[in-house]
Amino acid sequence: MLAWMGTLALTMLPPEPGHWSLDEQHSLLPAPNGPLSNGSATLSLPHGLAVSINCSSPIVEAAAARYVSDVIFAWGPASKTSATTGPSLLALRVEVGDTAEAAPQLGMDESYVLDVPSAVNGTATLRAPAVWGALRGLETLAQLVEYSPSSGRYLLRSAPWHIADRPQFAHRGLMIDTARHWLPVRAIKRQIDALAATKMNTLHWHATDAASFPLELQTFPRLAAAGAFSLGAAHRMTYSVAEQEEIVEHARTRGVRLVLELDLPGHADAWSSGAPEGAFLPCAAGQAILDVTSAAAAAFVDAVVGEIASRFPERVLHLGGDEVGVDCWNRSAAVRAWLAAHPSVRLEQLYGRYMLAAFQRAAAHGRRGIAWNPGLSAALNFSANGSEAGRGAPPAGALAHLWSTGEVGPLMARGFGVVVSMGYYFNAAPTISSAEQTWEQIYTRDPACYERASRSNCVWNMPAPLWSSFLGAEACQWGEATDEFNLEQKTWWRLPALAERLWTSNAALQARGVPFANGSCVAGYHTRDVVARLVKHRCRLLQRGVQAQAYATGYSARSKWQQCQGWLPASAASARRPTA
Repeated sequence: MLAWMGTLALTMLPPEPGHWSLDEQHSLLPAPNGPLSNGSATLSLPHGLAVSINCSSPIVEAAAARYVSDVIFAWGPASKTSATTGPSLLALRVEVGDTAEAAPQLGMDESYVLDVPSAVNGTATLRAPAVWGALRGLETLAQLVEYSPSSGRYLLRSAPWHIADRPQFAHRGLMIDTARHWLPVRAIKRQIDALAATKMNTLHWHATDAASFPLELQTFPRLAAAGAFSLGAAHRMTYSVAEQEEIVEHARTRGVRLVLELDLPGHADAWSSGAPEGAFLPCAAGQAILDVTSAAAAAFVDAVVGEIASRFPERVLHLGGDEVGVDCWNRSAAVRAWLAAHPSVRLEQLYGRYMLAAFQRAAAHGRRGIAWNPGLSAALNFSANGSEAGRGAPPAGALAHLWSTGEVGPLMARGFGVVVSMGYYFNAAPTISSAEQTWEQIYTRDPACYERASRSNCVWNMPAPLWSSFLGAEACQWGEATDEFNLEQKTWWRLPALAERLWTSNAALQARGVPFANGSCVAGYHTRDVVARLVKHRCRLLQRGVQAQAYATGYSARSKWQQCQGWLPASAASARRPTA
């Protein structure tokens, strides 16, 4: 953090009283994770907001223009009768330290300090060490401004504000699956916009699987031509090179990492349709598998990874590596012949041998490999126990993406970074009886506790030097029963609750009167404070074209934000699916 941020006293908002209007509470979501103080003045914004920036930063300049025109003042100019002699906000000064604008990466600096005075004709100041923090601060300022449809005024309540904010965890993500149900580019870009609006920073794109291979590649054009869904030549469900670059750029300008997954060696039926002959082995229907003993297959995968690395600047590449059995290899005469010629490798070691090579291949292309937890564990096991000469070890920067709990502690203890998704599979329909599927269950669970309600299996109970290996969490929206038309209802009712738990520390929540301690899981607990903020945030998402599901009126019937239609700009209220 830059020196100008200094040492700031921790002055948090007090717990809410027993009876209050839901609409009087601050609307920030996620709640700030640092020093926060505010007053009681209401500012008007009668003449828009003049933005000045201390440096040349195309990302910040474009974001500021977008927030001012499309988000804060989406309803048009303030009513002519809204001018007042009282406190007002006329301008925003943005000060950015490091103006580097290459793609956002794991560990990027997203911190910022926002000061909003309660003066007449005041100027707010947003300071950030990097452009990514400036983007988060712009979102915070936009959330503080409220439009009143009845008066036509733009208001900012509870000034003066001082917010010093930074995220708790480095990886705060959503996985989408375009292999089971293809998603149009506009839908992917909407998820990126929603992630930025909720201060999430990672879109994990599960792009390939057994069902389809939709990525068009210059090195192997037949992969998508033969492996993607298609309704005919004019209706191919693929992503052209230009569309891939468009998505990458859209994510970059929103401060969202785009982590691409190429799932191998299993889940590969669609790969096999257009791959070079002999690279894959046929097995049961939908279960083709990479021939991990073939030098030609290794060269093919290396070429694919090389092209992806040249197009996707994110330094983390997801290698997949899940649900791999040995039966198909065992049935292959070619594999059995290879094993006979290489007695130092056993059949059951082929998976670990391949995953070790996959991590090493990613490193050779300048990428940190991440794989589903069985993949990294198998690579480590082969590295430690295999007898093949020159096998090496997974690179030090290798990461694990965990859907099961048993390996969290052991992998962290060995110094490998972990991202968890157990308990955050949002593809299941939300029900009261389904564990982790309601937003309340998600909100009341500490993401750093990886055995659901158990406090004995929490990162906080490990030695403090290991805590930095816990990178965060990611919700998964698998695509077997999810397409563009239900993606957002299934995702954005729950993901804002997880977003707050990943951004805001337990200590910061405790300071607001929420009884969370490290490792706690308060079953069934929720506050009207977070309900009010979730309800209002849903309206924000609807304003930006994201069709988030409504929250139950039993929680928030007194909130005017429960009825978003009365607040939305006409363009958002009338548009079911905005264009890209």
